[in-house]
Amino acid sequence: MLLWCLSRESVAISETTGSASSAGEQLSRKMSAGHEFLEKLETVEAEIKVESVRMAAIQEKLPDENREEISSRIDMAIGSANLILAGKCKQFRDLCQKNINENSGIPTESVDGTKSGSSEFPTRREDLEGFWEMISMPIQKVRDGFASIERLKENGWKENEDTKPQVKKTISTVGPKCQGFRKKPLASKNDNNNTPSQADIDRREKAARQKEEARQRFLEYKKEKAAARDKISSQNDDDDTDVVRSE
Repeated sequence: MLLWCLSRESVAISETTGSASSAGEQLSRKMSAGHEFLEKLETVEAEIKVESVRMAAIQEKLPDENREEISSRIDMAIGSANLILAGKCKQFRDLCQKNINENSGIPTESVDGTKSGSSEFPTRREDLEGFWEMISMPIQKVRDGFASIERLKENGWKENEDTKPQVKKTISTVGPKCQGFRKKPLASKNDNNNTPSQADIDRREKAARQKEEARQRFLEYKKEKAAARDKISSQNDDDDTDVVRSE
C-alpha cells in the first residue's frame, strides 16, 4: 500500500514538472524580439529617469559661485534626457509593441484605419536591431552629460579638463601651404595582411543593407501612423461639420 502511494505521488510530481516545463517552453516561444528589446529599453529609460531626478536634487543645492552656469548645464542635461525619452525612446517602444502584436496575432491598424492580423510592413528583428543601434549613440551622450556633471560635483564645482564636456575636434595635419600635395606613403610588406577578405566585405555590405532596410521600414511606419492620424482628424472634422449643419 505504501509503495502504491509513493508511486502515485511520483507520477503526480512528474506530471506537474512536465506541465511546468511545457508552459515555460510555450512562454519562451511567445517571447519575440519586441519583448527582448522592450526590456532593454525599459532598463535604459529607468536609468535615465533616476539620473534626471538625482540631477534635479543636486541642482537645488548648488553653491553661489557659478550657480547660474552650472544650473544651466544641468538644465541642458535633463532637457536632453527628456527629449530622447519622449522622442526616440517612444518611437522605439511603438516599434517593439508593433513587433509583439504581429507575433501574437493581435490586429494592427493599417493606413486606412482598418485592422488586420498582419501589417503591410512587418517589423522584423533586423529592424529593431538597426533602430536600437541608431538610438544608442544619443543615449550614451545623455549618460556622458550626467557623468560630466557628477565629475564637476566631485571636483568641488571647479572646471578642469576632466569635467569639461568631451567635444571631438577634427584637426588637419596638412599645413595651408601643403594642401593639395600629399606625399604618397611607402608600401608596406604587411599591406596584403590588412586587405579585408571577401567574407569581411560581404558581412559589412549585409550589415549596411540591413541598416538601410530598417531605416526605410521605420520611415514607412511613420508614414502609416501620420496617414492614420490625418484620416482620424479628417473624420472628426466631418463629424463636427455635420453637427453644426444639423443645429
